[in-house]
Amino acid sequence: MRQAILFILALLMVSAIACQGDDDSESSPGQAQDDDDNNDNNDNDDDASPRSFYLTAMGYQYKFSPYSIEDDLDFSGLEGKLDLASLQMEFFGIPWTEFAAGEEPPPLWVEKMAGYRQQADDLGVGIFLSVTPLSGMRDGLSKIAYEQDGELMIEDYPTPGCYDFAAGPNAATIRQAYLAYVRWMADFFLPDYLAIAIELNMYDWNCPDQYAATLALLNDVYDQEKAAAPDRPVFQTYVMELMWGYEEGGSCALGDASCLHENLDKIADLRRDRFGVSIYPFIMQYALDELPDDIFSAVTAATGDRIVFGETGYPNKLITFPYPDYDSECLTLFDYGDADQIHYLEYLFDQAQQLDSDLVCWWSLRDFLPSAVQGHCPCDADGLWCILYEAVWETDLLPAWLGWGAMGMLDFAWQPKSALATWNAWLARPVAPASGD
Repeated sequence: MRQAILFILALLMVSAIACQGDDDSESSPGQAQDDDDNNDNNDNDDDASPRSFYLTAMGYQYKFSPYSIEDDLDFSGLEGKLDLASLQMEFFGIPWTEFAAGEEPPPLWVEKMAGYRQQADDLGVGIFLSVTPLSGMRDGLSKIAYEQDGELMIEDYPTPGCYDFAAGPNAATIRQAYLAYVRWMADFFLPDYLAIAIELNMYDWNCPDQYAATLALLNDVYDQEKAAAPDRPVFQTYVMELMWGYEEGGSCALGDASCLHENLDKIADLRRDRFGVSIYPFIMQYALDELPDDIFSAVTAATGDRIVFGETGYPNKLITFPYPDYDSECLTLFDYGDADQIHYLEYLFDQAQQLDSDLVCWWSLRDFLPSAVQGHCPCDADGLWCILYEAVWETDLLPAWLGWGAMGMLDFAWQPKSALATWNAWLARPVAPASGD
């Protein structure tokens, strides 16, 4: 699950509770106006016309064992539904120690990587690879992976907090380790597209004093990767809401173009082949009402960059959770259905086509939570699911987790949702991406 949303959740809950019962007739990018408008599956489009973009998604799931619950990628049941497999690798740690020493990574970690590469090969598709030096909350170094007593361990980096890639402890070694890691990953997976940092501007939000050094590192990574594979698009992704000034007490109001230009100026010297977008309208619904219609095209106008959608998604489930205490009655935070998911998918594809984007990545094509978890509050599911549910509740991330878990085009039992017809209709179109960077 994408974890970089804690900074918005408190405000989101306050807004949601305050808006309970309000009748808001306006519709933002993820909200359906009525069922008739959102079940046409783009009937006005020529179904035979080419699309500019490749369709990719993750197969994010959980892997349960007697003593652990692990992040996993599982693409089973997704045959024929993707152009590329999205491998977002932040969940699986970096063997910082080995790469810093110029050694081979741990065999068990390599075995895990090989399993994910094999899944893409089995699907017969290419790869969109996303890596990052930053933690899931984008406020420190990425997890560390190492072997201990014959087991693969993936844990938070032992030195917490913001890290300065220019002046932090062992900065030269850490920089070299990340360069070596990216080179190893790119050589191992041979991706069609490579993101070298995920939601980069979150680090500016959390660690502004260390941001410039991070950009300098990423320029070195970019130069290394373009020298190795000149034709492969290399880029970073950004939380789109933050680009438009989602910040209390900031220098400009949310949606003010000066916010966008202020943030773009910070990365003006950052080398990239695309401008990668991370956006989840369901979690930012109240903020997105304040954003202009040109939320994406203004970026291309200002930078000349081609937009790609590095990760996005929208749920189709009613999301309730215990609030304010675990034993409290359940609060309805989001009330979404099939029409909302279809509406956002159509909006997304329309924007991608207008922007001449060549990549659209949906978060996960199959729900990673079963209906017994999504449909009951509090949890009433078999096995370890309710233990996981309660653990996520204690982190204050439960509403977002439930939303992310319901973003698939297939449910947890591999049954198709209504939005799959829209996805498949676009997938059936021939791909004619624009030439050049």
